[in-house]
Amino acid sequence: MGRCHRKLGDIPYAIAEFDRAIAANALYVHAYQERGMCYWDSGKTEEAIKEFEPAITISPNNPIRYEIIAEILFKAEKYEQAERYLMRAISPERYNLALKINPSDVKVLFNKALCLTKQNEFDRAQKAYELILRIDSRYTKATAKLAELHKLRSAAAALAEAAKSKNKAS
Repeated sequence: MGRCHRKLGDIPYAIAEFDRAIAANALYVHAYQERGMCYWDSGKTEEAIKEFEPAITISPNNPIRYEIIAEILFKAEKYEQAERYLMRAISPERYNLALKINPSDVKVLFNKALCLTKQNEFDRAQKAYELILRIDSRYTKATAKLAELHKLRSAAAALAEAAKSKNKAS
């Protein structure tokens, strides 16, 4: 109902509907996000951002929320804040928030491990993959990535060595 009223421009009623949804379920992520959009539609940038924070805390592994916040900040010409939100989206620490809520969520752990792998933090990634397999030994994606990690580590080391040699030659 809240989304319908937001689209119809009845923002106060929409916010009341989202308040009612949150009162019934404080972990209802979309209610926070939609309430934030209501504030954005009303021209209340700061209130909109505040509404997205609980949504990110509850479900930090959804990059779309970070994009929405960054877009709101960009339109408000708050470029540095927008950049910080986008950096949070690609940081493993966004996953740490979700893991505080549910430390054995293998999907969140896997996404964190992928992030660490992309950032060439192979030791930390390996620990994350190993933890996933201790929690769920049948998680085949983690098994495959753990096997691939040695090759990635070797390739990154070779690239670093090549760059070092190139710099010495210059």
